[in-house]
Amino acid sequence: MIKKMFTLPCTHKRQHMIYDSNCNVLHEVESRKIAFFEGMGMCVDAFHHRTKHKASDVLCRECCDMKAYPELLDEDGKFYFNSSIAEQTNVWFGSFHNICREMTPVKYDFFLDEMILRRNRMTVSALHVQGKLPHHPPVL
Repeated sequence: MIKKMFTLPCTHKRQHMIYDSNCNVLHEVESRKIAFFEGMGMCVDAFHHRTKHKASDVLCRECCDMKAYPELLDEDGKFYFNSSIAEQTNVWFGSFHNICREMTPVKYDFFLDEMILRRNRMTVSALHVQGKLPHHPPVL
């Protein structure tokens, strides 16, 4: 899916993919020698890497730890972003499950798009109130 998604017109291959079970994906990529993923960081989000993955999985420990990629860390050794936000967003999405269950695909897409836009606006406003400067990097 990732390969198909990032080979569509007007898309760019990402430098990093962060996913809960990326070590499983990396094992598959390595065993099949899928060239598309060469040079791409295949990280597991920090929470899952610390709590859900076996210490005996050498590939996961060496190649999927976000701390192994200095470009993801600021000068204090902290991550530039919250990699666990996907988990938090999934919990938020779950609160709409009963509302969306009977929706047609068009209404479902519209509803969730609108809710995401509203949540993003509220998040950016809250960050401004906290004195933070959220921004969106330019599209390449």
